[in-house]
Amino acid sequence: MAGISRVLGGYHIQADNVAGLELGREVARDIWKFYKKHLGEA
Repeated sequence: MAGISRVLGGYHIQADNVAGLELGREVARDIWKFYKKHLGEA
């Protein structure tokens, strides 16, 4: 929702929003793998 509001507000273009969402998902996946590895769950 924050990304959409910034697009609608004219601060970013939709391509920036899409790229930011993709990057955020990649970071979240990497952090989840790191977390699981250090808890011995992976």
